[in-house]
Amino acid sequence: AVARNHPFRIGRGVLIAELIEGSSAEAMGLRGTERIGRHIRPGDVVLGVGDRRVAGVDDLFGELASYQPGETVPLLIQRDGHVYRVSIELGERPE
Repeated sequence: AVARNHPFRIGRGVLIAELIEGSSAEAMGLRGTERIGRHIRPGDVVLGVGDRRVAGVDDLFGELASYQPGETVPLLIQRDGHVYRVSIELGERPE
């Protein structure tokens, strides 16, 4: 998944701007931001990793650094105004 600064108001957390094709995040059903006709649908917002909240991209990458590729990572995400707990298998970080 690719996290970027975006003009959407999300408060705390990290908006998923786009998913890398074939990534574990895509395979596990996370949703990136996408254009649908003339509208933009915001992607999922990662609110936490494990029991730790994330306020921005640096927090997210810091928390993910404590996991190894292949490990299951519990995430707290927001989608369409609802909060969910999901688990993804961490893949290799692209260069």
